[in-house]
Amino acid sequence: MKERMSHQRKHKKQLAYRMLVFAEVIRQGSFTAAAEVLGHSKSAVSTYITELEQLVGVRLLNRSTRSLNLTTVGQQFATRCQSMDTLIETAINEVSQQADIPQGTIRITAPEVFAEEVLVPVINLLCQQYPELQPELIFSDERLDLMKHKLDLAISVGELKDSNYRAVKIGSLTSVLVASPKLDLSNEKWDADNLEGYRKIITSWQRKTQIFDENTGCYHRFFTSNHSVLVNNLPGALALAIQGTGIALLPKLFVKRAIEDGLLEIISPNLTGEKRDIYAVHAYEKQLPYLFRVMIQQLKMHLVIT
Repeated sequence: MKERMSHQRKHKKQLAYRMLVFAEVIRQGSFTAAAEVLGHSKSAVSTYITELEQLVGVRLLNRSTRSLNLTTVGQQFATRCQSMDTLIETAINEVSQQADIPQGTIRITAPEVFAEEVLVPVINLLCQQYPELQPELIFSDERLDLMKHKLDLAISVGELKDSNYRAVKIGSLTSVLVASPKLDLSNEKWDADNLEGYRKIITSWQRKTQIFDENTGCYHRFFTSNHSVLVNNLPGALALAIQGTGIALLPKLFVKRAIEDGLLEIISPNLTGEKRDIYAVHAYEKQLPYLFRVMIQQLKMHLVIT
């Protein structure tokens, strides 16, 4: 007995695989079917079973030309072999799932327009799904370089500069003309020409921005040097517009809440800003990691909804 156990220990590696082959034979019901699943020949599978019986020192199967019948010992042994097979599959699945669970620090930058309505809800959802995730969010209307600022992903609006980075389009942004009800502009018959008589709130990147007049099908310059207030970010422009300082051309996404609260109103649905595409910019050469694929999908959904 001791000699047989010692013999089995010496052949554990051989024994383990042959046990898995045995489990597959039982599962499939024949050597031929098991051979197809395992990628072996029928004779190779038969040899593995014979060697297994030699290693354990007992007959496991009664073979016939029509069927395979387990011996009494074979029935008990088959249960152990199938348990081992299940254990291996479970271990592999656990490792695979663990490898796919996003964790650790991710650094993302986006313009401030995306904070409350888009990116924050997406990040909140991901944090609930993946507790080990540690996002670092940088909201800035300045385009930050991925490598220089050690960023994983950047949300960018408008035409992209040529670079070695890659970009995925996730939506588009349209701006509308808004003003505070304090200015009492709702009865005005708006067109591009009579905009000249009102003070405009201009962000630093709107100096060359044009507005589209749906009535005429023409584009007109929005910025004028007279009667303008320049501001370097969207929150500042929004605050000035709400105070009644002037007319602002702001992303519809960004002013949605202020319009719902009655703080701003769209003064002319026929005059809109140029549609600007939104991109998720990254530096990954091959396929994006799973987390960022999920994030981009969620961002697309939120941009459609909002």
